[in-house]
Amino acid sequence: MKLLVNTQNVLGHIAHNNEEDIAHLHGTVPAELEDWVDDGLRASFGDTTFGSEQPENVKLIARMWNSEIRLAVTAKALVIAANPEKELPLDSDFSHGLYLAARAADNQFSTYGNCGILADNGCGFCAFSTILTNRVCRKPTELSVG
Repeated sequence: MKLLVNTQNVLGHIAHNNEEDIAHLHGTVPAELEDWVDDGLRASFGDTTFGSEQPENVKLIARMWNSEIRLAVTAKALVIAANPEKELPLDSDFSHGLYLAARAADNQFSTYGNCGILADNGCGFCAFSTILTNRVCRKPTELSVG
């Protein structure tokens, strides 16, 4: 999963690419995920891009974020449209992928989805979402993507 985190909101400060901030980020995200999932899911991290170090890379990711959500839904819809006589497979990898793509397009985070955003929800606490808004990406130096 590609996860965009507003470190200013989540950690209380702008994170940098150093051991202390990475450890803090990697400790906080699983704690936030506990409200969303059972004990069976473990958060894993790949390479993390810190906006404090590479704001242009974060801006590039942000520009593509919502388009990737749209493309995922469109790809599933095209498969269905291309095979109108074929029955939609139920309880399958395809139907699950369609479900996850539709959830992301509806700004509903899923721990099994392809993307998520952890940021302040505008009401004073952090929450997960999927659709990138201008409010979230206004200050790329406050974001990290992993």
